Amino acid sequence: MTIEYILGIGAIGTLLGMVVIVRKNLSLFFVQKEGEKNNFIIKIKEKIKNELGLKNICYEDYLQKILAKIHLLNLKTENKTRNWLESLRKKANEKKHFPKDNYWEELKKAKEGKE
Repeated sequence: MTIEYILGIGAIGTLLGMVVIVRKNLSLFFVQKEGEKNNFIIKIKEKIKNELGLKNICYEDYLQKILAKIHLLNLKTENKTRNWLESLRKKANEKKHFPKDNYWEELKKAKEGKE
């Protein structure tokens, strides 16, 4: 279960990294003048909004939702690792506790029996 979470986080991180790299290097793909760069990005955003029917899109809301999901995923993985750690500690404590040795009690009884 946690392997799936780890792989999911890795995939999301990879995708975000790719988006950042492409966004930073977008101007290299299109030779533009300084003033045209802003117009190009605005045109792309408008096309996306018009095609998807999202006229009043709020990026902060989406960011809050994504961060809330990441936070929840983090809490779940933390809880799972805490449970694993607790079970490992219990197993380690069980291995440390051997049955009590009655050597000294038997020695006292043997000494009392001789007297």
